Amino acid sequence: MLLYGVTGLWLQHRSTLKIPGPITEMTNEIFHLENSFHSIGDFKAFSDRAYPGWFEDKKVTVKASISLPTKNDSIVIPEMWSLRKVGLKGSLGISYVPDTLVVRVNKQDPNFGAFMNRLHRGMGTGISWQFFGDLAAIGLILFSFTGLFMWTKLHGTKKTGTVLFAVGGVAMIGTVLFNLL
Repeated sequence: MLLYGVTGLWLQHRSTLKIPGPITEMTNEIFHLENSFHSIGDFKAFSDRAYPGWFEDKKVTVKASISLPTKNDSIVIPEMWSLRKVGLKGSLGISYVPDTLVVRVNKQDPNFGAFMNRLHRGMGTGISWQFFGDLAAIGLILFSFTGLFMWTKLHGTKKTGTVLFAVGGVAMIGTVLFNLL
């Protein structure tokens, strides 16, 4: 809970308080091959050798070739094989067009701020972290409801509690609509 609170406040107020924010360093690499890959398995084996530990549990995504009409003719966008993994410590994507000699790699390395941002949003975390976040959110909702019920029991009537709840709900919806429009 403390981590959610600190990262939430930091992310919310970083521009007004001039706090340095999350920065993700992006790098693009190109590998030039001597021979093209003969199968998806060859591409996967190359990716596992080049970046060990990143794609062990990932399957190669195959994007089929498509033909796009133009004014005079049509353009064929070739098939593409790719692997992508997003984690707390960064993300890595590798793509390859069959029968070519080029493998493209896109890598993102977050600084500490971007790491905390990813953790706050649950990017690249497992189900246990997402479950913890859900429990924290449910706990805060129940905490606010029980606080309102206890206040009305000690200091006011049920009608006053209902009015406070309605005013809070209208204020929340009004704030959301004001920021959307």
